[in-house]
Amino acid sequence: MNGTENTGKFHKNARIFFLMLHMTAVCIYILVFRPGNMQDTSYWVYRIGALADEMRIKGVLNALPPRILSVTFEGYGYGAPLYYCDMFLWIPAVFVLLGMSEFTSFTILCTAIWTARAFVAGYSANLVLKQFEEVTNRYGLSALFAFAYSCFPYMMEVLLVRGAIGESLAGIFFPLITALLYTITHAVKKNCGHMILLALGFWGVVCSHTISIVITACCVVIYMLGNWKLFWRDKWKLVEVFKAGMLA
Repeated sequence: MNGTENTGKFHKNARIFFLMLHMTAVCIYILVFRPGNMQDTSYWVYRIGALADEMRIKGVLNALPPRILSVTFEGYGYGAPLYYCDMFLWIPAVFVLLGMSEFTSFTILCTAIWTARAFVAGYSANLVLKQFEEVTNRYGLSALFAFAYSCFPYMMEVLLVRGAIGESLAGIFFPLITALLYTITHAVKKNCGHMILLALGFWGVVCSHTISIVITACCVVIYMLGNWKLFWRDKWKLVEVFKAGMLA
């Protein structure tokens, strides 16, 4: 390996290290200082605890997926899962079953969301930049986008100020959906992997936040209308997007 290759590898590793350092610092900040000050903390801690109680009383397999949290409000129950999917709360609820406090499980969930959002954003940017052969610093630009997306005011506000877990979870999948739509639209041949990843992005939004489902659907329709010539010329692209939606 020559000096140029060594230098390129060093810069690539340095960018990844910088990104990891940023993510770690923010996660520590969330864990130590922020969760108790978030506006919706009590609501999400309650949902994690109620789901854990359902698992404890009915058994893990029998309690999933829940529709009515029957152990709340003195046995009258509350239908939170009817409006917001609880799938991403299952793991924190299991942590509670294993003896962890509800609040600690919530902070771990916040940290996982922040970290996943950054890495999915970086992966999505790299996927798009692969389409441009003239781009030589693909990894650096991807890391920069991951950093910028993580620090985008709205993304920081919904997680660090409001503690809006549903919207924060949906934010993980927005870059992936955007990148896959662009990649499929400008592809020259089918790629089953891209269709599956797009379906994963749709599925993630569906399981995260109800309003985000509507917003995502509207944006996808607008994007497809704006690129109708490409979809009309290569109808298999339209079929791929439809298949991803059905699979989700």
